[in-house]
Amino acid sequence: MLTRRLQGCSSVLLLVFLILANASGTFSEEQEAAEESRRRSLATGQFCVAKQGADPTALQTGLNYACGPGHADCGPIQPGGKCYKANDLPGLASYAYNDYFQRNAASGASCNFSGTAVTTSDDPSSGQCVFTGR
Repeated sequence: MLTRRLQGCSSVLLLVFLILANASGTFSEEQEAAEESRRRSLATGQFCVAKQGADPTALQTGLNYACGPGHADCGPIQPGGKCYKANDLPGLASYAYNDYFQRNAASGASCNFSGTAVTTSDDPSSGQCVFTGR
């Protein structure tokens, strides 16, 4: 009789474990969706992007500054990153310009980059590539 009770308890514990393990995976997916939603909600306000028709050499100089001395987070525009698009210098520069602009807004940063950038209220985010705005 004791053996049957222990087997019954084992079955119940196994079932509880499986339910919790499955719920854990679902919770993780829900957390990820909530995080994406939070990032999207941050993507409102003013954005700093590359000016249409800007000189490619000047864009590259601005990109180098933003990702170097400007301390922009340029990880997402590196190969394999969420915002990387090969051969899209204006897109890469836009991400770097905007990250620099948002990080330095409190200290009065401007969106100019030697005349290669402009501010816009249009969210340049696309897919998983989310631009933050202020």
